[in-house]
Amino acid sequence: MDKLGQGAYEALGRCVEESLEEESSEHALICASALVKLADAEGANYFGTQGYYNYNTAMELGKRVLDFVEKEGVPSWMKDDAKQMLQTLRNGGWLDEKKKFPWIEEEPLKA
Repeated sequence: MDKLGQGAYEALGRCVEESLEEESSEHALICASALVKLADAEGANYFGTQGYYNYNTAMELGKRVLDFVEKEGVPSWMKDDAKQMLQTLRNGGWLDEKKKFPWIEEEPLKA
């Protein structure tokens, strides 16, 4: 089972890195959202400590993606994923509460 978990970290981590290299904020957010959820769920207790693609790398990549998404943007329907990832990273102590992401954190327009 550990190999499968490590494989998931690697596949999602590579997806994030390649999406960032290609400057695709949408793909980066899709992959990073899943990667950070995986890391948060397993908490480095099962298979998130081995190799380069691990719990720590997942959280660091998540931070990079939030910075990129804040700069480049994503469609509004993806904003909830960015907010959820931001909250997960803050709750885990990976992001300082003082660091702001105005576009991600703004409230949606009321109809």
